[in-house]
Amino acid sequence: MTRLRGVRRLARPQPARSSVRAGSPRVTFGEAAQPLISRTTRSTVTPSGSAHSESQRSRLDRFSVEAAAGGRVERTLVAIETFCAEAEHDLCVAEKAVEEESIAWLTLCARGWPHDVRADAGILASARGWMAEWSEYITLPVRVDGAQDLSRQSSIREQLSQCEAALRPSLPDALRILVDPLDETGRATLACALQALAACIEARERALLAIHRTVALRERAQRLTTECTSLGLVPPSDTLEIAAWRRAVATARSNSNARSGCAADAEQIACPELATPSEGQKHRHVSSRCTLDF
Repeated sequence: MTRLRGVRRLARPQPARSSVRAGSPRVTFGEAAQPLISRTTRSTVTPSGSAHSESQRSRLDRFSVEAAAGGRVERTLVAIETFCAEAEHDLCVAEKAVEEESIAWLTLCARGWPHDVRADAGILASARGWMAEWSEYITLPVRVDGAQDLSRQSSIREQLSQCEAALRPSLPDALRILVDPLDETGRATLACALQALAACIEARERALLAIHRTVALRERAQRLTTECTSLGLVPPSDTLEIAAWRRAVATARSNSNARSGCAADAEQIACPELATPSEGQKHRHVSSRCTLDF
């Protein structure tokens, strides 16, 4: 084939250059869409979107603070319920102990102890020693048949006399006049008075212990009152009125549930994007952001 001079050769059409190098794996549509989606997503961040994120973070921070406060309120309400359960038992025991002390004191006064003289626990040791000897004495047989029984009776009488010599100065004047002379009748009267004295002192010790527990309960209730006031709750005026504490807990829980419902409704209206979207909304949202340029 001869070459023609002066005739310009036409350039052969070249195939379109491919962006895919030889030997590289083929990229499917789904794989190619991913970086484009990422680029599209990154390119849609605007100042208004940043402001919207800041507002959303502010709301979330506020919700976190409110949730922390709600947890503190709930812990306080649980502490009040525990206090009510424990205090109800202790106050019942204290009331019973005080009532028993009052009854024991009236019984002691009815046995000859004067109303204006305090029952001193210092007399209790010598009184119990005398009552032990008196218990031995009243078990002796009425008739003494042998020398052994007579010796035992004489020994007990002597010990009784020694206990009475130590006990007599500690007795109030009115009681001492009542039991004199210390014959069978006087000793029986004295035994009744000393038994009432021991019961009265024991009841008073139980009442004092119950009063100490009541004081500790009042201090604990005062701390709960301070905590309630700091949380905006309304504590009862009488810190040891258990029924009032329980009513306060019921009122606080009712108000808290009502506020939680109102806050959830208001947030759903003011910020609907925080609500959980449906599946259709999710697909539409993804489709609107997956814009590919060809």
